[in-house]
Amino acid sequence: MLYDVRNTVVVEADLASTAVGERVLAGEHLPATCTDDLAACRT
Repeated sequence: MLYDVRNTVVVEADLASTAVGERVLAGEHLPATCTDDLAACRT
């Protein structure tokens, strides 16, 4: 699950087998992010 903590909304979510690691799932969420997404959290 990709969660926007600032706006408290789920951006993207996947259901997968427990055989799929969380790093694999996190990598699949990267296309839903932008390069400045974390920069906005620093302000």
